[in-house]
Amino acid sequence: MNSPEILDEMKGVIREIVGDTVFVSLFCDDEEFCLDIPKAIFENNKVPLRENACFNFHVEKYPDGLEVIVVTYIPPKSLTLEDYLKIEQDTKELLEWEMSDEEKLRTNRRIASLRSKIAKKNSS
Repeated sequence: MNSPEILDEMKGVIREIVGDTVFVSLFCDDEEFCLDIPKAIFENNKVPLRENACFNFHVEKYPDGLEVIVVTYIPPKSLTLEDYLKIEQDTKELLEWEMSDEEKLRTNRRIASLRSKIAKKNSS
């Protein structure tokens, strides 16, 4: 069998699941396209059926004219200690003016703890 032509490569996110239909948003060149895809396509390709799950999307077009939708799961990125530190620092910077003294203290402790863990990790 000849290799299929790959069409419409995009990233997608599951927006809603209703019965046997999955409503998704597909993204290409800063544009969003809304589409409904049968639930079976996600199940057959082992993509988790949950809102906000991300996936790659493309259509395989075969020489005989058959077109097949293919979706593949994009696992969430594992956050590093550095990522967590950046989140805490950004949160403090954005919200510090409305934090209570206790919240500021807890945030500063989390930041100090993360910095300590990063230092230990980098020294080993």
